[in-house]
Amino acid sequence: GGGVSHRSQPDAGLLRFLVQGGLSAVDPGDAKVVEPQLALDGISVGFGQREVLVGATASFSSGVHVLFGVNGAGKSTLFRAVAGLVKASSGSVTYQGRDVASSPWRPRYLAQLGLMPQALPGSVQLSVAEVLRHSAWLKGLDPVQVETATDDVSRLCGLESLLSRKVEKLSGGERRRVMLAMAIVHRPSVVLLDEPTANLDLTQREALMGVIREVAPGRIVIVSTHLLEDILDLQPTVHLMREGRVHTLGSVNDVIAGQSVGPSLDRLSALREALRSYIASV
Repeated sequence: GGGVSHRSQPDAGLLRFLVQGGLSAVDPGDAKVVEPQLALDGISVGFGQREVLVGATASFSSGVHVLFGVNGAGKSTLFRAVAGLVKASSGSVTYQGRDVASSPWRPRYLAQLGLMPQALPGSVQLSVAEVLRHSAWLKGLDPVQVETATDDVSRLCGLESLLSRKVEKLSGGERRRVMLAMAIVHRPSVVLLDEPTANLDLTQREALMGVIREVAPGRIVIVSTHLLEDILDLQPTVHLMREGRVHTLGSVNDVIAGQSVGPSLDRLSALREALRSYIASV
């Protein structure tokens, strides 16, 4: 799939992408720029007889957050609830203190949201450029903004040489970069990345991590993963998902310090042992 090229000096397009429109959330009722705040309060979601989220409660401010948990812990369902794709049977999601389900506020919230799913749906016959333009258009950008945003995000995600290629012909790593670009093309304030590094090789993974770190300042970026390496690389606020509930543990240092782990362990082993202790206790 190839990696994203990293520059010591970001070019004008990259700087424009990072600075314009998405670094902070603009409260529609107020002209001032405010830091984004997202909160889940007692969210429950069930499918048939199975309850997947059970009173999930957490708050997210700007920066990188990781939802860590085994497959089946409810991470994808939580993202779908935050994105308004599934209806919670109880509880609420609030953004900037407002319930995102309320009708006047909902479209504004969704315009500030970017979601990268685990896989693209079905067969994609479009080119990379067409997919990115369509994603930008769906989020309400005008034709001039669509072209500018497509150029900027393709540069940021290392997709410039792939713009004319059909998405279905791309490698797994290339496809992941396209999916990330689709999620952030409109410069959202809330970015949800569902298992973004799954099945990537080391070079592809490092490239994706680089992009995530670049877009994180001033945004809420929530990454779901079951990989400890993702936590160490991103140095996020760690939230443990277990049996449909969210347990906020704090920074990596907080996680390790909060449990008795061997002092001689390397960081990865210490984090693994600490999380095992937390999982056993909740």
